[in-house]
Amino acid sequence: MLILGWDIDSRVDLLRHPNPLPTSSLPSTVGGLLLGLVQQRKDLRIYVLAWDFSMVYALERQWISEFKLPWHSHARFHVYMDNQHPQGGCHHQKVVVIDDHLAFVGGLDLTRSRWDTSEHRMHDSRRTDPDGKMYPPFHDVQMMVEGKIAQALGDLARERWHKATGKKIQPLKRSSPDPDLWPSWIDADMHNAEVAISRTLPAYQDQSGVREIQQLYLDTIQAARQVIYLENQFLTSHVIGKALAERLQDPRGPELLIILRRDGGDWLEQMTMDVLRTRLLRQLTQADQYGHLRVVHPDGPDLQEHCLGLHSKVMIMDDTFVRIGSANLTNRSMALDSECDLAIAANGREDLRQAIVRFRRRLLAEHLGVPQQAFDTQLDSEKSLLKAISRMQGTKRNLQPFALDPLSTIEPWVPDSAIVDPEKAMELQTVVNHFIHPEDRPVARKQLIGVAVVLGSLGLLAAAWRWTPLGEWIDVWTMAQYLKELKNHPWTPLLVLGGFLVGSVVMVPITGLIIVSYLAFGPWEGFAYALIGSALSAGLTYGIGSWMGKEKLSRLAGSRINRLSQYVGERGLLSMVIAHMLPVGPFTIVNMLAGASHIGFRDFMIGTLMGMLPGMIALAILIDRVTATIQQPNMSTILLLLGVMGAMAAGAWLIARLLKKRAPGAQHSASQT
Repeated sequence: MLILGWDIDSRVDLLRHPNPLPTSSLPSTVGGLLLGLVQQRKDLRIYVLAWDFSMVYALERQWISEFKLPWHSHARFHVYMDNQHPQGGCHHQKVVVIDDHLAFVGGLDLTRSRWDTSEHRMHDSRRTDPDGKMYPPFHDVQMMVEGKIAQALGDLARERWHKATGKKIQPLKRSSPDPDLWPSWIDADMHNAEVAISRTLPAYQDQSGVREIQQLYLDTIQAARQVIYLENQFLTSHVIGKALAERLQDPRGPELLIILRRDGGDWLEQMTMDVLRTRLLRQLTQADQYGHLRVVHPDGPDLQEHCLGLHSKVMIMDDTFVRIGSANLTNRSMALDSECDLAIAANGREDLRQAIVRFRRRLLAEHLGVPQQAFDTQLDSEKSLLKAISRMQGTKRNLQPFALDPLSTIEPWVPDSAIVDPEKAMELQTVVNHFIHPEDRPVARKQLIGVAVVLGSLGLLAAAWRWTPLGEWIDVWTMAQYLKELKNHPWTPLLVLGGFLVGSVVMVPITGLIIVSYLAFGPWEGFAYALIGSALSAGLTYGIGSWMGKEKLSRLAGSRINRLSQYVGERGLLSMVIAHMLPVGPFTIVNMLAGASHIGFRDFMIGTLMGMLPGMIALAILIDRVTATIQQPNMSTILLLLGVMGAMAAGAWLIARLLKKRAPGAQHSASQT
């Protein structure tokens, strides 16, 4: 058995029906079932390959130790986390292959918050995650296949395993006759159909890039004559958007129905992918000269304030072509991530054409919340898919037109797709180039060097305390007692926070205030003081900048302030993240510029805290190690301190090097070659 997935959670329960299907006594969770099967069947080998995910998703996933532990105890159960992809890319294929005879491909991962029924009832007690929490209705589509196509998918999965692990899985010996693994309670929609596999594989190391999915989309869009039906989690691909816009400008072009989820699944997607989608949908609306376009999202009173988690990736062209797979309509799914789609063309066979028609009508009846027979009748009378949909709306669920301006307040500040939805490997240099003006990079580099000097000085202080007379001149325990008395004073919180406010106004470096806070109260209590103090200081200086305005600030500080002001104003929230993560200017000045620009206070505070938190956490860890080394100067504490200092110094050096590469002179030279 071969399992590929973007995410896999061993705790997910697979059987939630009132009357479960007949099974053995094996557990119904993913982990329990697979482990039970490999223990019960002596010839069974199981290979599970999941994406070695970004820390952005850490809180959404099962901890790796929990994920691997129950399975690593068995010699024929192999689990591996796939990290063989370019920077910024991911392993996104969702494939399950059983004995090379039965296979599943689509948008569904064997992970949390995916189970639901096609009724999508708002209150379904079975729709809970492994922690017992209910989640909103969820919609996805898989294709189950058997025969030669399953064998080909087995080859695909083995190839991916080899790329990820460097180890080969021996192909199965073909048995004859083929075993009948198709579930008896599921009727096949098509028989003896030819199925095509299309892939996306990024160019990586010795692997050439594969863009079969993108090319198949382009060919199909161009070939359509009557209807293009798209159902997808995202729509941000500029290549696909351009192809659709060209068809909308054709007076004889097909009707285009696009079904998307109302908004992104989390705040980060809403502030990035939703904005890119809005931009693309505006372009399609402008191109729609003949009323052929309808963009909708599932909605209805039954969903209340929730959004249907539409996660499927489906395309149906006319009545003759259908594709289902893992690829979103994004730039990264077309070029950067690993993807796998399956497609079937009728090729003149009436039985396949009818099956494709039934599938599309079944999906639409589900989204509209109406009986399929009623929708079929309406469609037959209208002859137009778009008109039939506008006349058929269920009482509990329906399809609502898409609003194109729900994110207008943050849209101007979201960068283009090269940063948010890239189609090639994401490099730190790209981010630096986008957010830091070439003339300001030497200043940012100097700021980073200054931070590195401060951090190095802290490490040298710990060493001096251990190996020089400094430890004898200053009684550490007396100082600790003094600080303890200060910590217990009732006015201490107000004094500390007041110190941050005054310090920010008179432009005391915020890093110095944070370090003093850590030294006085310890790394963790000091972290709380520093976080609150920095937030209050940021708010105060933002308010001062708002009161002063850009003109006064420009007169006060000159041309460099004008450049910083332009960058802050154009890039908004993300510019605040970068400005405080890679200090392109003094803390106070950057905040005042934000106040004088058009950035809303909420987005300013979110961006400021996001930019400062990594450095504050790193400083807390460093101070903790310095303190431990001073108090217990043994080999363990010293090595840990050196390790932390080395990691931080390497990070600062890397960023400074990138900034130096793109200094004004270097950039001018590069532009001439």
